[in-house]
Amino acid sequence: MSIFTQFIRSFYSTKDIASYRFQKIGKTILYVFFLALLAALPMIYHLYSISNKELQFVKTVAAEELPDFEIKNGVLETANPTQIVKERPDFTFIFDPNVTEIPSTYKNNPVTIAVLKDKFIANIPGQEQTVMYDTLGDSPMTKQHVMDLFQTLEDIAPILFGIVAVIMYLYTCFTQFFYTTIFAALALLLRRQTPQKLTYKHLWTMTAYAMTIPTVFFIIMDALMITIPFSHFLLYSFVTMLILFLSLREIPTPKK
Repeated sequence: MSIFTQFIRSFYSTKDIASYRFQKIGKTILYVFFLALLAALPMIYHLYSISNKELQFVKTVAAEELPDFEIKNGVLETANPTQIVKERPDFTFIFDPNVTEIPSTYKNNPVTIAVLKDKFIANIPGQEQTVMYDTLGDSPMTKQHVMDLFQTLEDIAPILFGIVAVIMYLYTCFTQFFYTTIFAALALLLRRQTPQKLTYKHLWTMTAYAMTIPTVFFIIMDALMITIPFSHFLLYSFVTMLILFLSLREIPTPKK
């Protein structure tokens, strides 16, 4: 039976999930990699879509609306020191050579990129990255240098994105294997109800397939960018253990 057939049957047949316990561990590992790939795809797609769109947005604003400027001795200087703010639903770009911090009005915006008097700030939910101009070297930097940098980023973006996509997939694989291992360990407490003796390998295999429904559910939520108002892990754990419990009950009593 192919992993695609197993994938479909794992949605509705706990009896099939119970029967998979006898298959070779290699096929189960392949199935976990397959689920991890599906789980990573929405994140990779949204990352590519958002990063590409925002890069083009900032590049256009820099080319068409920013005045000529020069960064020298750690300070941004321009003949037209007017604040420029461009906002989108999930992104804010600020050019303000008069201040050294992001104005409080924009502090809580989802993503904020700010070019300020003495630093560059990328404010992303959960973290803030700051680059002080005096760390960029002794050579002055002009608007044209920045535009050349944007062009370079645009040229190497496919390579950078490919590397990031691989890292995201590997991280998703690690998470999927970690959850499978933990849930299989918890299933050791449930195996007493089964009429047959089950090894950890049997439970690990069944757990991998029991995780199909919650994994696909969160794939759909990620693809549609829908926020779940409660703990992802608790919901994921509850559904997985419930399906695993029902699958264990499908194991027949051995004939005497």
